[in-house]
Amino acid sequence: MAGYQPIDLSGLCNAGAERLGGRAPAVGAQMFHGLPFLIGDPADPLAPCFIVLEPGTAVTVPARRAADHVVVAHRRLPGGQGGGPAAGPDGGPAVGSAVAEYTFLLAGAQAPAVTAPVRERLEIAIAPEEGWDVSGPFLAASSARLRLADRYRGRWDDLGMRQCESVFAGLPDYFLWVWENPQPAVPVESIRLVALTAPVLVAAITVGTAGEYPFPREAARSITITALGPDGPAPLRDPAVLVDRGVASYAFRLRGHASRELPGDSLKGLGRAGRPRQRHGLRARRRGPVGDRDRGGRRPGSRPLPLG
Repeated sequence: MAGYQPIDLSGLCNAGAERLGGRAPAVGAQMFHGLPFLIGDPADPLAPCFIVLEPGTAVTVPARRAADHVVVAHRRLPGGQGGGPAAGPDGGPAVGSAVAEYTFLLAGAQAPAVTAPVRERLEIAIAPEEGWDVSGPFLAASSARLRLADRYRGRWDDLGMRQCESVFAGLPDYFLWVWENPQPAVPVESIRLVALTAPVLVAAITVGTAGEYPFPREAARSITITALGPDGPAPLRDPAVLVDRGVASYAFRLRGHASRELPGDSLKGLGRAGRPRQRHGLRARRRGPVGDRDRGGRRPGSRPLPLG
């Protein structure tokens, strides 16, 4: 993908999927939220695919490339030093305590190394094995994919969830933490990964040169799309919008006053401005005795409610 390039970590991997247990994680060439990641060696699925660091161990990843942002796909493994009232759900490190350190060595003697703490429930967390009350780090994205709920059907007990429009299709295998280069014009020479108080699994590292934050952080925006044909705007029978980054909700057709489908329809399209005192069938009624209606079913004194 233009602007993002995964680093090949296969030569540094020392553990396979069996190190995790439970459900099988995503390995090989992957796309998370539109960004490319390389987990292990796609040509050899049986080879080790993860870098697992036990407390006190370290590994240096050669980079030697420009990068204004670096995305690390990682997760904490069970165990490590913990305990106390602030310990994690598995008895691991306390929330907010440093689990690991990642040091980014910038090219050139004048550029110092930058060390970033990796803290429990902030930049990293243990991956959940079940879906009830799932939580993750506050400063990292999830690798779980988003999908839209079914457009035309659904369970009644999912009524509240459907207001979100998009839902996670499954549980995350990794958490995607973003490091921003304080000197984006200076290439990153290497990345040193050090585990401090708990085992850490690093699955993939992707560098970005697009000059943007890798994940969208703005609120959703509504857009209008017009399909142009050789003779002008063409009708969209069943519109659908696909995006390479983020997620798009369902598309809805807009009704125009010049539509050829229902030329006599007075209902305006969603999002279109209505004509003054345009009738839409919704009426505001004044109080009156029950059953006091005329032949048209209207109470005396009722009037149409203009919308728009």
